[in-house]
Amino acid sequence: MELIEIEERIDDFEQSLILSSIALFFPGIYDFLIKSSNIPQLVTGTLGNVLAIIYVLLFFIFWSVSMYNLIKLNRKKQKILETNDRSG
Repeated sequence: MELIEIEERIDDFEQSLILSSIALFFPGIYDFLIKSSNIPQLVTGTLGNVLAIIYVLLFFIFWSVSMYNLIKLNRKKQKILETNDRSG
């Protein structure tokens, strides 16, 4: 029972890692679209740079925490599997 819950949580963290990794590319995609077309920028200058840096830092922190939790859950899963192998 506990192993199934851990595997479900691992899947959730893996999905969040994939989504946050994709989201880290949004500022670059936005810059590419602005430079390749005549779309006016929503936020320009220093404020735009600061907001982009804050965005990337927040997603990097979220990605790091998710990676830490994923590693922790994988270790817990491994311990449960080893305990089951010894007892079984």
